[in-house]
Amino acid sequence: MSVSRAGDLGYRSVMFETDKYDLEGDQVQSEAQVYERVREWTRARFGLGKDNAILVAELKCSVQGCPPLETALAFWTADDTRHQFKLLKPVAEIVPGDIAWLIGDLSDQETNYWDCC
Repeated sequence: MSVSRAGDLGYRSVMFETDKYDLEGDQVQSEAQVYERVREWTRARFGLGKDNAILVAELKCSVQGCPPLETALAFWTADDTRHQFKLLKPVAEIVPGDIAWLIGDLSDQETNYWDCC
């Protein structure tokens, strides 16, 4: 697997790799495939088109009480509004239900709680 660290910023970039199999012969998804799977679930959940950019990033947290790895999701809608969410688990542990519970309607999101970014 090819993973590069970007300094101490706590994010990783992933290079594509060939498919791998576990001891039972089942295909194991590469890290790039895991990220793409989360993008596709997000795209389906919010009705986004292929032209909508979706950011999926795994972040390292060193704040006490914070999970060691979190996943940040961000995307922009047609009106150029940014929507972002943080899931308190590593990207490989995210399941469709984690995406499904995120806000019911994008128009209901009143504030941007990541004003720094």
